[in-house]
Amino acid sequence: MFWRFGFNNTSAIDGLLEQEDVTLEEVLCDQDIIQEAKSQNPKLIEFLLRKENIAHLIALFFSLDIDKQRLPLVACEVLACEIPQLIDAIVIEHVEILQDFWNFLKLPYSVEPNYSFQSSYFCKIITIFLTKRTVEMLDFIKSTPVNLELILCHLQSSAIMDLLLTLVRLEELPEAKGTVQWLNDHGLLLNLIHRLDPHLEVNEHCTAQQCICEIIRMSQTSLLESPSIGMNDFIIQLTSKEIMQTLVKFMLDSSAPNATSTLINGVTIIIDIIRHNNSDMEHEATGYQSQQARQPLISLVPMLTVLTLNIEEFNHLLLNPKSVPDIAYRASLPIPLGFERLKICELFAELLHCSNMSSLNVEPNAPGDLLKLEFVKHKVLPTCTVSNTKN
Repeated sequence: MFWRFGFNNTSAIDGLLEQEDVTLEEVLCDQDIIQEAKSQNPKLIEFLLRKENIAHLIALFFSLDIDKQRLPLVACEVLACEIPQLIDAIVIEHVEILQDFWNFLKLPYSVEPNYSFQSSYFCKIITIFLTKRTVEMLDFIKSTPVNLELILCHLQSSAIMDLLLTLVRLEELPEAKGTVQWLNDHGLLLNLIHRLDPHLEVNEHCTAQQCICEIIRMSQTSLLESPSIGMNDFIIQLTSKEIMQTLVKFMLDSSAPNATSTLINGVTIIIDIIRHNNSDMEHEATGYQSQQARQPLISLVPMLTVLTLNIEEFNHLLLNPKSVPDIAYRASLPIPLGFERLKICELFAELLHCSNMSSLNVEPNAPGDLLKLEFVKHKVLPTCTVSNTKN
């Protein structure tokens, strides 16, 4: 092994590659394959760039198994080695091979460990492709709306959700401007909002909430020191009257089986919108922050208006929480605080904070003042502060 210490510049794998009939499997079995791939051994790259070998690497990915078969694992590691020539060959020269790889998303979502293992490698490799060949990969993904639909079908996978959020985050790059608009034009927000339908399972609600809240945080305009993609079509539509009416309708559904879950996740979304789009933060900026170009501020008026019209219904839930269905129990004992009632109190506190933002109080019949009037009318604060409320 003297070559490791500089006495011999020839790699051990070079001898193997000089054999005319050497196979991809034999090369992948070499103990130094990953090291040589990362160091971009010229002979190895030349070998890997053969179209049949690229296709074979992708085929090996599909036989990846969490419990066995070393070769598929090595093949995935090679694909993830960020070899520029190999990435270009897949993304630019042989798009049909890229399509074969992308077809992993046509397989059904599964809770099996092997699916999780495969999806993690799939997303790792696709993310590398997006990073190294952003424009070409976005062109490929945008080439058909079905590609977004395929991603959304697997959104319960944490790896696939991370891949979607990576796409959103690309909006920061000059060459990727318009990505969020494309995603939203093809139904991203509507898909996520309708996952909060109280007739759907709780895990669908959690998936939608996590994804929406991550995009809210990426789009925030309050914390200047934090990276932000700024105001975008997703956030504008999310805070619109129509979307908020749909969300509130889901949250206040009194008969659906998973209404409490929708309520809790919906409150989390609304609170995140307010906290990450605080218009009064501009008055607190000092020093370097005050010299920075400010992000345009999203108007929270449509959202606050819809919520103001439903204060009575939210207040009613404090007295009659959906998570405590037993009427006899509620009639004889104090209503427990519970997470549902706690989240409603948290919502009211955040709405009160929102109503005091200067941008919401610059006209007669200001939205902030109208909210406060509803609070007084329906005795919201007394209801929140009185403990052991009985039905």
